[in-house]
Amino acid sequence: MGARGITVNTISLGAIDSPEFREGKPQTMIDSIAKQSPSKRLGDAEDVAPLVGFLVSPAAQWINGQNIRVDGVSRLFYTPLHVENQYVRKQGAVV
Repeated sequence: MGARGITVNTISLGAIDSPEFREGKPQTMIDSIAKQSPSKRLGDAEDVAPLVGFLVSPAAQWINGQNIRVDGVSRLFYTPLHVENQYVRKQGAVV
């Protein structure tokens, strides 16, 4: 793919404010997730768009095979495994 000028990268999003993110969550949960971020807010499309624009530009031609996290460091505080890991610890297992 590199010989054709094709690069393959992924962007892993954290808590990005969208209808899909909000679906099924009470407002108190959304507020709690936002407060866990150092910026005290959810991310939005404007937080992600510049990275997407860069990755598709010629300036990123040497970046390939990368997974770039855009999560406002929220992964340190809120991940899908966060609650599950707490449960496992309470059961005495090593996580």
